[in-house]
Amino acid sequence: MLGYPAMNWNRFIIGEAWPAVVVNELLGPQGLAPARSDAANAAAVAACDSQDGVTDGVIAEPRRCHFDARKVSGLTPQEAKAVNLIWDGPRGARGNRLWGGITRGTSPPCCPAATP
Repeated sequence: MLGYPAMNWNRFIIGEAWPAVVVNELLGPQGLAPARSDAANAAAVAACDSQDGVTDGVIAEPRRCHFDARKVSGLTPQEAKAVNLIWDGPRGARGNRLWGGITRGTSPPCCPAATP
């Protein structure tokens, strides 16, 4: 029908804001250093890359990758929790998915350490 949006913009905006909200809530103004986010994503790629039978530096089916950021050395427990929540995506009060998370192996478009 004409006049209906092609996507749910309300949930899309929640999904876009999710990484920044998670980092702010769990890590505060120091944020998540890009090097730590990159380390988590590199570890996820290393763990899940070969699932499609080809080791090419790409996770072919990110939804099948269940790598846990708590396995990444150098991340604090709070940083790992933040990364896992970002990967999972926002959920409502009853645990229903509101929008998909940022896939493992992809850096979030936010969350560097805050600048004074």
